[in-house]
Amino acid sequence: MFEKQYLHYHIFIAVFFIVTIFYFVITPIVAVDTDMWYHLNGGRYMFETGSLPDSSFFSFIQPVKKWDNYYWLFQGLIYKVYQYGGYYGIIVYRVVVFSLAMVFTYLLIFSKVSSDDNSPAYLTLMFTLVFLLLIHRHMVVRPHTITYLFIPVYIYILEHKKRLTVFIPVFSILWVNFHGIEYPVVLIILFSYLAEFYYKRIKSKIFFSKEELWVIIPIVISMFCIFFTPHGINLINIPFKTTQYASLYVTEIRHLELKDYLYYNLSPYEFTIMSFFSVIALMALLSFAKSVLTRQFRLSHMLMFAAGVILVLKGLRFINEFAFLALPLIIKHPPFSLVKQQNVKKTAIVLTVLLMALAFLYLRESFLPNAGKYPLANKNLPVGITTFLKHINKGGTLMNHPNYGGYLQWELYPKYSIFMDMETPFLFIDEDLFFVTNAYTDEFVFLNFYSKYKPAFISAPLTITKFKDIISRYPNYKAVFFDDMDVLYVNDRIYPEIATKYALRAIDPYNLLGTDIGKLDTTKKKLLLNELTKLHSIYAGNAIVNQTIAVIYNSQNKFTNALINANTIIQEAPNSPIGYSLSADSLIGLNKYEDALIKIKEGLTWANDDEKASLYKKMWFVLLKLQRDEAAYWALKNAVNIFASDAHYLDIYNMGLLSLKLRNFKEAIELFKFAYIKTPQTDEKTKALIKEKLLSLAAISDN
Repeated sequence: MFEKQYLHYHIFIAVFFIVTIFYFVITPIVAVDTDMWYHLNGGRYMFETGSLPDSSFFSFIQPVKKWDNYYWLFQGLIYKVYQYGGYYGIIVYRVVVFSLAMVFTYLLIFSKVSSDDNSPAYLTLMFTLVFLLLIHRHMVVRPHTITYLFIPVYIYILEHKKRLTVFIPVFSILWVNFHGIEYPVVLIILFSYLAEFYYKRIKSKIFFSKEELWVIIPIVISMFCIFFTPHGINLINIPFKTTQYASLYVTEIRHLELKDYLYYNLSPYEFTIMSFFSVIALMALLSFAKSVLTRQFRLSHMLMFAAGVILVLKGLRFINEFAFLALPLIIKHPPFSLVKQQNVKKTAIVLTVLLMALAFLYLRESFLPNAGKYPLANKNLPVGITTFLKHINKGGTLMNHPNYGGYLQWELYPKYSIFMDMETPFLFIDEDLFFVTNAYTDEFVFLNFYSKYKPAFISAPLTITKFKDIISRYPNYKAVFFDDMDVLYVNDRIYPEIATKYALRAIDPYNLLGTDIGKLDTTKKKLLLNELTKLHSIYAGNAIVNQTIAVIYNSQNKFTNALINANTIIQEAPNSPIGYSLSADSLIGLNKYEDALIKIKEGLTWANDDEKASLYKKMWFVLLKLQRDEAAYWALKNAVNIFASDAHYLDIYNMGLLSLKLRNFKEAIELFKFAYIKTPQTDEKTKALIKEKLLSLAAISDN
């Protein structure tokens, strides 16, 4: 494995691994979904009550739901990790499980390196692809991370360390209690190697040796270990529950189309796991073809590959299982070795090394967007809603969108009960999700929901603006709070004192960011600021509230006050350009141009194209103040596309002035001509100034 001539490949892998772990350590927990929190709540319930979380104990749904909780052991583990280490502990858990999974993947791939001179490069490529494929799934802390550890462990033991097979029954018991829905994968791996043993004995007509029996017996025992769960035989039906409708609203179980298997975008700036999967699938197909053509395949490899194909046809979530199950076939039959010409082999090696180098860029692009407040990035979480509900400490029923159900129950149970989370279609059914999600967009459905449950509180996503019109027909519901995700309504027939004290009167949460602060009169601005300040005193991390307060303070020349709110946004959402932009506005108002320039540059790191234009415009202004004319010209040029329909004539004119100042006379003439064409007749002063500049430049040209 560690031959000297292959050392540089192992060095690459070691460096790549260290860099990845570094990113895993510095990247906070990010709410791609809120499933991790319902696992935490399930673990807490288990330890506090001494019973399995096998019902909708956190929900007010009627009738109460019962189910077979196939990941109860994971819930217990992750809760204990959190109890002793908080979110820092969960980050450590994420690092450890991913590291172990990749160590066993490395051992599986490199245990036997072929003498073929392109084999190490090929194997390094395959390791890198599997590595990159798993990163996305391991960023999210859920039971599948345990599955992606056990699969390479099983295959490695059965391929290379058969003496360790005696431990597999224990591993099987752990696996099916951590993530029981994956028991078919346990059986696929075990059956594939067991069938190969029997096939060889039948073919040779020789009885098993003692050493072989020490492998076969643990395999057989392990196959029956799937029943060693609290659910016993009930576990058998769980993986086969239909996901016909769930595949329409849960991305990871959508069915793949042909184009998904042919996605070969290798740009490091357009990170997608489908690129890696497509290459792995292609290599698996080529390896399969080679093994058939050469008739040198192993039955276990072919069975696992076939099972992997069946799994991946069932949905996107199985692409990782496919990659692992196809890996032994891919390792055993490198398609590059079909080509004997030395120059083609060298080309293959060069291409492989190039792709491995690109992997470092993929790392940065995959982790960078996930930067945020450490150790938990609050983005995509209704933190303000839970803070307010805990602040009033009343309790009651909360109608919620299922996407946030995991986080809401973790933060609010047992004081408040929610409607549902995303444990579909196993705990909750498709009809439950259809009912509540349509209640936010359909007046008739909401009427049915209200008639049945009459919730004390409603948490409505800000993005579903239609709900504003629906709820307006129910005057007993008053908007009392909002954060960056949801608006919270209270039923004043249940809690009239909450409605009286906290009802929003000056704020429309759905349109707050669209409010033109400059057009508000002094009275309205004061009322708005007072109400925003009240919200801020309960939850200081609301980006929308902080942004609006900062804009108001800046408009009132209270730049020091505005700076506090802008810096809060940066602290809560360091990967958003908004805080940096507002901070720069305040610093410009305080004449701190160097500090403003720093904030603008930081904001550009996270900005999209539209946001960059605004930041470059501010940079132009700051650089003018700092008398850095050449840099100011560059900034304005980045801010303004003179041929864009929305390009302002004054911006083009200012570019012309800077060109003139930098003695770029030819460019200045062109820019002044463009500005003159676009300047409206109503702005006679600017038109006259441009004409004057053109005349003076014409005189210079004549001379």
